[in-house]
Amino acid sequence: NTYSWATNQSLCDILENIDVPVREIDKPLRITIDKTYNINGVGCVITGTIVQGIVYCGQSIKISPINHITRIKSLHLAVTKTAIDTGYPGEYVGLNISGTPRDVRSYARR
Repeated sequence: NTYSWATNQSLCDILENIDVPVREIDKPLRITIDKTYNINGVGCVITGTIVQGIVYCGQSIKISPINHITRIKSLHLAVTKTAIDTGYPGEYVGLNISGTPRDVRSYARR
């Protein structure tokens, strides 16, 4: 067989056998910060993907490694800008947070 990687399975068969990653909602919140914005009249908005845990409006969070505790004013899906009450692992979200120092910007991936 010239193509040793080829199988006799259909694409549907292969997709049905993919192991779905376990979304750990019972662990502490972890979000990979993608970008930060300072919007006039809105405040600081952080976008990123939730890795583990659950996030909701009004929740207090700690931003590491600067160890700053802040509160989430609003939460939305970053792609569609749809307001949501709760975010789950795997979702790309935007967090509008209050009272955040400018140091947060330096921790966003470029």
